[in-house]
Amino acid sequence: MFSAEDMQAITNGLNELDALHAAGAFDDALTLIDSLIEQYPYCAMLWTKRGKLMQLADDDKISLNDIQASFERACILAPSDPEPQLELGYFLYAVQDDAKAGSTHFAAAVTQADDSLRDALAGHLRCAVELGDDITTTSLLDRMRQVFSADDLDALCDEIGIKLSKMND
Repeated sequence: MFSAEDMQAITNGLNELDALHAAGAFDDALTLIDSLIEQYPYCAMLWTKRGKLMQLADDDKISLNDIQASFERACILAPSDPEPQLELGYFLYAVQDDAKAGSTHFAAAVTQADDSLRDALAGHLRCAVELGDDITTTSLLDRMRQVFSADDLDALCDEIGIKLSKMND
């Protein structure tokens, strides 16, 4: 979606934003984030950062609706990323005092994070098996039992040639 050049420009902009944030220059950071969003309107990370900065800025012209819209745009642009869902959940819960709406976004973030965790664990397990690292394999399988259904874990182990009964001995 973004070229390497675009990613470098976004990264440089985010680094500059972090420096402005650390210095407490929230209004300057907002000016920069709006400029970056104008250049990269499909970058969910920028929209999430914008919502966070808007909450910190000392500007009476910023509405709660604008903040919420930034987080909502980020959620639409990155539907499998838990961060925008988390930020929107906290905003709705803590700022808008809407626990029901916040809960919906926290639940979505949990699902997205669980999906990412399962993918990471499966990838790590494949590497550990290929490397013959039985200690890591056993440790990963113990962790995976917490987040995988028994059938899904069995299927994955069958796919990569692990006998669970052997690993339990």
